[in-house]
Amino acid sequence: TGGLTAIGVHADEGQYVRQGAILVKLNDQVLRAQLAQQEAALQSAEALLAQENAALGRAQELRERGFLSQASLDAALAQQRTAAAQVASARAARSETATRLDQTNIRAPVSGLVISRSVTRGQIVQPGAELFRMVRDGRLELDAQVPETELALVRAGQSATVRSDQVGEAPGTVRIV
Repeated sequence: TGGLTAIGVHADEGQYVRQGAILVKLNDQVLRAQLAQQEAALQSAEALLAQENAALGRAQELRERGFLSQASLDAALAQQRTAAAQVASARAARSETATRLDQTNIRAPVSGLVISRSVTRGQIVQPGAELFRMVRDGRLELDAQVPETELALVRAGQSATVRSDQVGEAPGTVRIV
C-alpha cells in the first residue's frame, strides 16, 4: 500500500526488533472509510440475493403448478445468479481493501537489529521504497559486484571469504546471484 503518509515510526537505528513488530504505521483513514462502504455494499448485495432466492423459489413453485412460463422462470434464475455474482464481487472488493488496510501496519519481516532507517513521520511512503535495513539473526549481507567474465564461476550456496583491511577475513555463503 503506497502513497500513504507515515503517521508513526516505531523503530530506530540501533534498536532490536522482533519479527512481526510494527515498524511504521501509515494513515489508514481513507481505507477504513472504503472498508465501511464495502461492508455496506456487501450487506446490500446479500439482502438482494436473499430476495432473489425467495423470488426464484416462488417462481419454481408456480412453474411446477403450471402458472408460470419457462421464460419467466429463466428470468428469475438469471436474476438470482446476477445477485449471487454481486455478492461475490462485493466480498472480493471488501477482502482487497481489508488486505490493503492491514498493509498500513508495516511489520518487521524477521527479528533483528535495525541498522538504518530511511522513513520519517509525515513522509509519503511509496511502494517498494526501502524503509529500514536490518541485520537478521546476527548475519550481515554483502552486496558484491563481480566482473561479468567471472560471473559464471559464482553459484548460490557456494562458500565465500570476505576480506577487509579493517576487519580481516570472514567466512560466508553466496545467497543469490
